[in-house]
Amino acid sequence: MRVFRVLLFVAGLVVLPTVSAAETVGLMAFVAEDSAINSLESITAKANVTTPDGRQYPVETTYWHPLKAFFTRNEQDNFSTLGIWGKYNWHFNGEQQQEVGEDFAEFVILHQFHAALIHFERLFDEIAEPVAIQLDDCACLQVTARREANEHTFYFEKQTGRPFMWAIHRDDQADVRIYYSDWRTVDGMSLPFELNIQDADDPWLYEFTELRINNTPVDAHYPPYDVLTDEQQLLKLHQDFVDVHLLGRTVTEQPAAQASTYTVAYQGEIFQSEGSDFSSFYESIFSTRDYNSYNDLIRPVVKVSEDGSLGWIIVQIQADGVRFDSQGQVSGPLEFTSAWVSLYEKTNDQWRMAGNVSNFKPDMQ
Repeated sequence: MRVFRVLLFVAGLVVLPTVSAAETVGLMAFVAEDSAINSLESITAKANVTTPDGRQYPVETTYWHPLKAFFTRNEQDNFSTLGIWGKYNWHFNGEQQQEVGEDFAEFVILHQFHAALIHFERLFDEIAEPVAIQLDDCACLQVTARREANEHTFYFEKQTGRPFMWAIHRDDQADVRIYYSDWRTVDGMSLPFELNIQDADDPWLYEFTELRINNTPVDAHYPPYDVLTDEQQLLKLHQDFVDVHLLGRTVTEQPAAQASTYTVAYQGEIFQSEGSDFSSFYESIFSTRDYNSYNDLIRPVVKVSEDGSLGWIIVQIQADGVRFDSQGQVSGPLEFTSAWVSLYEKTNDQWRMAGNVSNFKPDMQ
């Protein structure tokens, strides 16, 4: 699969006086107000793609946050989905899932074209103050930022604030320019429905047929559960656990129910539960916390017994959010780094969580 090739080169650019810091406020105000940006849970985009050689095929992307995003291409005789589950990146060809490297994960993120605008400050680092420039016929504001090893430049029409173009740069390779057009309003957000992409000398066209805000099933783009290996099933169940915390899914919606007896070692104590006690234990924790982030720090370590009846997964999570008291009022910030091992047993071809042992870094609970 092709990854964008990029090099810094902007023709016809004239630098004008630097913009004051006051003018940097509300950089994406044309796209959406802060309240709409903060309420974004997911964005799904469907588009018809025209390639440089004239081929056409549909694609669908879904973005939840930087560690949960997907890109699906459904070209004739060439179906594929690239997915990000935390630190586990995968490719699904319609028959089997395979782990892939970080470059594929970056491909997925760089194709979340609308999320790059809506969640600009979450997806990019080292965001510079805008500089006023003349680019071709556009009196623009130029904003540079970084993501991973690449430098990115965004251009905004100075008079309206509307995004004009996104350029991606990388050493010793050709520039990629993404031009926005056909702006429409979707759930209070102004978003482009057409992208003209110039990848070196190759023109690509994205014509969007649907943009959906906050109305996507949490497991959209997932491969069927029964085609996954035991290790992949356990990785998927860990992603479900992350979704419970970050996206608000209830424990009872998790595919992995508890075993007949469930044992937890937590904060120096041991708890055992049966039946609905499992859900009650976690729901008592969730009701007093609201997470802004709940992210894997490492690719989870997974092991399965030779007979396939037992498995365990070790993870490390960094989280932040707020705590609530018994009256539902915010009682303070929440920030921690935790590592744990979850134990599973397989019953009737389904993994059941049998136990969990966790710990926290000191002074971060």
